[in-house]
Amino acid sequence: MSASVASLPMGLRTCSIARDGFDVGHLRQAREAGFELVELSFNRPAQGISFDDQVKAEALRTEAEALGITFVSHAPDEFWLSNPDRAELAETIRAAERVVQGASMYGARAMVIHCCPGKAVVPGRAAEQLDAVGHALESLAPACERGGVRLAAETMIPGRVTSSVENLITAVERVDSPWVGICVDTNHANLSQDLNDAVRLAGSRIVEFHLNDNHFVKEEHLLPYAGAIDWAAFARAVVSIDYEGYMIMEPGGQCGDGTDLLTAAHEAADRLAQ
Repeated sequence: MSASVASLPMGLRTCSIARDGFDVGHLRQAREAGFELVELSFNRPAQGISFDDQVKAEALRTEAEALGITFVSHAPDEFWLSNPDRAELAETIRAAERVVQGASMYGARAMVIHCCPGKAVVPGRAAEQLDAVGHALESLAPACERGGVRLAAETMIPGRVTSSVENLITAVERVDSPWVGICVDTNHANLSQDLNDAVRLAGSRIVEFHLNDNHFVKEEHLLPYAGAIDWAAFARAVVSIDYEGYMIMEPGGQCGDGTDLLTAAHEAADRLAQ
C-alpha cells in the first residue's frame, strides 16, 4: 500500500484550463505548470473539444505524447443511462459507444459519464432505473475494451439514482468487467453521504476521482482547500484503498483562469500530495 497520494497523477479538465478554444498551446501551458494529466471535456464542446473532431484529436494526441501528458475524458451530458424505457435506452447506448470511440481516437485512458444527467429518480421506478444503469454499462463494456477506454460512472448530486456510491457499486458489479468502474466526485458525493466512507466502500472499483471542494450545501466546483472538505482525511481514505487511478480537478470560473488558475491548481495538487 502506498504511503501517500504523492505518486498519483493529478490534472485538470480542458474547459477549466481554457474557457474557449482549447488547443495544443493550452496543452503546453498545462505541462509547463507541472501537470501530466488532462481530462478532455467532451461535455463542453463549445469550449473547444469534440469527440468526433479527427483533426484536433490527432494534433492533441501527438502533442500529448511528446509532452508526456496522459488523457482521460468526460462524456457529453446527454446520455440518460437510467432511462427505464429500453427502446430509448438502446439508442442512447449506441450514441455513447460513438463517444467511447472518439475518446479512443484521442488516446484517452478513461471516460467519465453521468448516468442520469439532470434526471431525478422517477417516482416508483428507482429499481427499474438502477437496472437500466447496470444494463447500459454492461452493454458499453465491449466498446470500452475495444477502444482501451475505461468507463467510470460518476456519483451525482442528491436525488439521482446514482447519487449513492452503493447504487453505483450494484450496477458496476453486475457488469463485472475491468473496463467499467466508478468516478467519485467529491463535490457530489459529500452532499449525499460521508465522502470518506464512500471512498472506502467503492474501493478498487474507482477509476477516477473528481477533486472539487464545496461547503456541504451545494455543488460549487472549488479547488481543494477552498471549501470545507477535510482533504487530509480524504487522502487517508484514498491511501487505505491502495488507489492507483486518476485525480482530476474541475475548478469553475470563479476560480480564475489562465496562468493564475494553473498556478493555484498546481499548488492545491502539491498540498494534497503532501
